Amino acid sequence: MLDKLRARLIALWRLIWVHPPTGAAVGYLGIAVVFFAPLLTRLATHILADDSFIRPGQSDAFTGLWTYWWTQRALLMGSDLLHCSWVLPPTGADLTFHSTSIAPTALTLPLAKLFGVVTGYNLMVMLLIVGNAWMYFCFLSKTFDFSRVSAFWTGALFGFCPYFIFKAHAHVNLIGGLFWGGALAVLIHSYMKRKFSIAGSLLFALLLWSTFWTSLVEFFMLAIVLAGTILVFEIRALTEPVSAGSRRLLFFLPSLAGATPAAFLYHDSGVDLVSRPLFEKLGLSGLLGSPRLSVFSEFHLSPLPEYWGTYLPAAVIILAAIGVLAAAREKSRYVAIMAILAGLCLVLTLNPFGLPSLAIRALPMGSGFRVFARFFPFFLFFTLTFAAEGIERIVSARRSTTRAVALIALLSLAAVEYYPAKLSPSPVKEFRIPTEVKRLLNHDRFTLVIPDSDYRNIHDTYQVSLDMQCVNLSYLAREDSTLTRLRKTNFPIVYGGRQSFSPDQLRQELNKLNVAYLLFESKNRVNSYPLSGKVIAEDNGQILVDISGQF
Repeated sequence: MLDKLRARLIALWRLIWVHPPTGAAVGYLGIAVVFFAPLLTRLATHILADDSFIRPGQSDAFTGLWTYWWTQRALLMGSDLLHCSWVLPPTGADLTFHSTSIAPTALTLPLAKLFGVVTGYNLMVMLLIVGNAWMYFCFLSKTFDFSRVSAFWTGALFGFCPYFIFKAHAHVNLIGGLFWGGALAVLIHSYMKRKFSIAGSLLFALLLWSTFWTSLVEFFMLAIVLAGTILVFEIRALTEPVSAGSRRLLFFLPSLAGATPAAFLYHDSGVDLVSRPLFEKLGLSGLLGSPRLSVFSEFHLSPLPEYWGTYLPAAVIILAAIGVLAAAREKSRYVAIMAILAGLCLVLTLNPFGLPSLAIRALPMGSGFRVFARFFPFFLFFTLTFAAEGIERIVSARRSTTRAVALIALLSLAAVEYYPAKLSPSPVKEFRIPTEVKRLLNHDRFTLVIPDSDYRNIHDTYQVSLDMQCVNLSYLAREDSTLTRLRKTNFPIVYGGRQSFSPDQLRQELNKLNVAYLLFESKNRVNSYPLSGKVIAEDNGQILVDISGQF
């Protein structure tokens, strides 16, 4: 038995050592275990949410969990992914311009079926973070031929950066660097290696449209950065031939196959709903402050939660400076291109004088892009190539003592800056119905949640555990205001929050909305509610009541 175990461990070690991408994946999973340890012990009951920093219960992360559940539910039912008829009766919710991460949600459907929806969601978040790091490792190894040490630690600096870790608490649709970064990596690799292969073309198309089906915001930014990247490389090709022009044109041909959904999206009747006023821009001081989850969080300078993860670590600045100097001294052919593209993304991130926003918001659907600091991870993508060069120089230093001290010091500084010391998962709302009761429930009828106070995003997570149709009163989608007014006009008690009404009026509205069950967050609310019914299930002080007379 011991001999077999020893042989398997040796085989695993050889695989890790002989196949660097596998070793890197294992290493990044190890870092994820350390970073997300507080979440790993509560995978089935908690999620990462920024409600502990701002308004309790109102984090977009709770809506993200709901979206994860609905997308998988719609896939299993074979229904429309972008319209939910299980909420907001009688109209339902249009999710076309909602933050729906379809690609990673679909890919992690088996995990959700095996371990439950909340666990599946948490694993998706962590795998996206790990995937970001792994993608960057492969990019550095294959495109710039960096050593394993340089590529691994720089991959960690990208994938586990404070921006992605904080966005995992609120905007899961903004941690898809695996896809948009992968598309950029394949494009840059093709230009740098002067090889536009069919395999590269297909991979580029796959990653490009995976970005589209993960995040409309990231896809919009990727389109802009790709345009700048292609322009820079094509200008260089005028003086230094890269490949035949026809070969480069053919490289982009498979990408056109996925353009149909984007074209329909642009011509959607609700496209104006994405338009939003410009968000306050990020200052340079905010970029150089400290992330909200770091041990240095008391020094963070931005009062806006949107920017609490947008931070350029000191370790990255030092390593990148070393790399730039070394690459410039040796006149490396990539230094000017990466520097120009990093500068472009920095300008987009900081939006100086409002000029980038003026140009970009004039583009089709550009009026919906309002937070320019979201270009920050693109800036990091290009900047970290120099950080990798910096690590490479330190590793190859002649004096082993100097090499070891410098590398340990900088990586230790990065670890302190990066480590989410204040990561504290938030519990979701759940209600466990006994199996014998759940079989008797009418799943064609709706449930209305009655919270202790006001209804917040967190209450939508009841639907995840119930797996039933629920009215849902929080923000779920950017919809036509006429639909909102229609519901409030026709159902002023449920949707309008009218204070003065009789029990008969309330019952009439609930009957029209096909509501059969009331879920009370606590027993205190049952006695104060104007309608009575039969208690059919209780769970941890929460009560499910049938008002239809079925039970």
